[in-house]
Amino acid sequence: MGILTFLMGAAAIVPAVCFILLVFAFKAISGKGKRAVLAAADASVMIFFFSVYIKIMTLWNPLPSIYLFWSAAAWTGVFVLFYWKTRWKRPRAAFKKMWRLSFMAYFAASSVLFLYGAFLSIAKEFS
Repeated sequence: MGILTFLMGAAAIVPAVCFILLVFAFKAISGKGKRAVLAAADASVMIFFFSVYIKIMTLWNPLPSIYLFWSAAAWTGVFVLFYWKTRWKRPRAAFKKMWRLSFMAYFAASSVLFLYGAFLSIAKEFS
């Protein structure tokens, strides 16, 4: 088994497991379900970011700098949009909203890439 196959397998499962474990840990600490989910989402953004990065590198093998550049450019634009075009004039509030939106985006991208990779793998087996 190659290192790339191992990384793809880990990238498929580890982020979701980490998120669930973080929810349980934060729920045990705080005792509040909604606060635990939000704290787990905040803590697992980078896990999902690197999961999406590994999945993209495994599926299409583009230049790593392309993903990093466009991801940074997109989130900078979202931050600027939240900060200047809305009534949130505090950078911390804008950053918090952008961070939570990035969790939703990377979680969705990770799930879609997982399903796409599974479909490609199954299709390759039957062809």
